[in-house]
Amino acid sequence: MADAPDLDLLASSLRADAGDTAAFLDALAARLEGAFPGQVEVDRKGRLFGGAKHARRIAVRLGDVHYEIESDGGARTAADRVMPFRRSRPTADEQRRAEASLAAIEAGGVPVAATERLKDFRDAAGRFFTSDLSVNELMLTRQAGFRPLTQVMGTCFYRTGWQSYPWGRGSGWLGGMGWGAGGAGETFELEQQTAAWNEARRLALGRMAEEARLAGADAVCGVRLRRRHREWATGLIEFVVVGTAVRSERFRFEHAPALSNLSGQDLNKLVRHGYWPVGLVAGTTVAYVATGAQQQFRATGVFSSRQNQEMPDFTRGIYDARALAMARLSEQAHALHAHGVVGVTVEHSHREIERDRGGGTNYTDLVIEMHVLGTAVVEVEHDEPPPDTYLDLQLNDPRETT
Repeated sequence: MADAPDLDLLASSLRADAGDTAAFLDALAARLEGAFPGQVEVDRKGRLFGGAKHARRIAVRLGDVHYEIESDGGARTAADRVMPFRRSRPTADEQRRAEASLAAIEAGGVPVAATERLKDFRDAAGRFFTSDLSVNELMLTRQAGFRPLTQVMGTCFYRTGWQSYPWGRGSGWLGGMGWGAGGAGETFELEQQTAAWNEARRLALGRMAEEARLAGADAVCGVRLRRRHREWATGLIEFVVVGTAVRSERFRFEHAPALSNLSGQDLNKLVRHGYWPVGLVAGTTVAYVATGAQQQFRATGVFSSRQNQEMPDFTRGIYDARALAMARLSEQAHALHAHGVVGVTVEHSHREIERDRGGGTNYTDLVIEMHVLGTAVVEVEHDEPPPDTYLDLQLNDPRETT
């Protein structure tokens, strides 16, 4: 009931049951006071010569959101005399908090409410935790000497600026033969869109790291990243990352919390074999693959539909986009002085672009999005013996198992 539509629904249902304004407001006040103790303020007034006092105004405070409902005291019907719930004007403190949250977000941080929540959690120093770890992950994470603290997240909405397509260029960043008449296809990186994806992800991961730091974590495991295009605004993209902040009970770390997309099981294996995650590394490339005349002839020639054939410009475009994305990932890993990257995932999508070459000829080009993500690790010295090795044999005959 924290949202306005829920309160309006409650008010509407009570209005339909109440015979007059006084009964309606009294019933609504009783319901709200029972549902939100200490968060409801009711002004009651009686008749001039005594009698029962009835509710005239109800104010509900739910966190930073306030709602009010009141009677105008007129002679119309009960349904008309009651004004709908509305947000009251923010107080000076609420305005200050809103401005501070906006300034923190613009600086790449988290809102004031999130900062206060995590600081309170850290100061409480309790054993209660929340996580998205499975039971197996929780047990193995504890076995590796890590205690889960709380779920942390980071998010960013980012709008992409205007991006020109490379139509009419004679050559691209690969310096090939060009893609004019008789030329091969070529791949061009779309710098504006590429920069938008990389910056949005950097901001989202930075906010997750800030939440982990405020919670007193040494690392974040099981980081799950979700990205999407938003159709309700042109060029709007969204990144959301969620993970479980953990604290080591065996080692002390002086650096910022290390983010990792590894599961609890993989983190356990990593630590027991003498490795430690130093951060999440990633890279995105948005590339435009222009079809050359050679591929166009293969696709639309007289005998093109009679045989199987590769579309070499598109194949090369995928390789080119992956190479650029992996170069960004490797650059980040080297900046962290990592010895390697594990758990690398490669995801891509594409959309077709019809390009008019004139004279009734249309070429089909591709715009490719390539995203790579992994955990950078370093090998550390450790005195523990290597973990035991077990031989796992399947006793059942798989051909007879139903």
